[in-house]
Amino acid sequence: MTAILKVDTIQDTSGNNIINESSDTITIGASGDTTNIVGTLQNNGAALPSDFVKLATASASGASYISFDGYFTSDYRNYVVFYNNLFSSSSASTAYVKIRQGNADKSDTNYRFVTNFATRTSSANNWYTNQGGWDVNTGARITADTLGDIENEAGQLMLNIFNPLSTASDTRLIGDLIYMRASDVELIRSQIQMEYNNTGACSGLTLYVDSGNISSTWTLYGIKS
Repeated sequence: MTAILKVDTIQDTSGNNIINESSDTITIGASGDTTNIVGTLQNNGAALPSDFVKLATASASGASYISFDGYFTSDYRNYVVFYNNLFSSSSASTAYVKIRQGNADKSDTNYRFVTNFATRTSSANNWYTNQGGWDVNTGARITADTLGDIENEAGQLMLNIFNPLSTASDTRLIGDLIYMRASDVELIRSQIQMEYNNTGACSGLTLYVDSGNISSTWTLYGIKS
């Protein structure tokens, strides 16, 4: 026996629309609900792509550092991590990023980096290219001047890590940060380029400040090749 049900709207017992068609658009789920798909969701017969996948997220407040480790796998070639609302407890702190191998920070003299800064004060624009290092142990500096020390001055940072599990080439990353200098006197954008001169597989990253404590929420995504 074959049956056909013809309706525009299906509601739950509370009267909320859970399936609705209007103007050739079908809406599934009610506001505040979680829609669970069992099986494979398809687009015109083909599975929807999942090449950009959220892998992890966490928040830190008043921490000595922010680290993640163990999320890099052969499922993804490249990764991007976002740090939102990044600020320090100190009005005189500089922020750095280091790589991790085997669940431990690397603090040897293998870091090579250059960081460019575009800034704006109340009276002038500026461009600086004088922050860099070759075979240093600090990691890459990501702030031009002191990082904001309240959430209203917090930075928004994106780091791209390329093929971190490769043991045939050095670990390289680039980044982009926008923030307000402590005391709310200068808007700053940092562009970061870093190489770790070692072919060991990178397992994670650590973000830290050289004084005070650090706060942020980070989210890591994997990108398939």
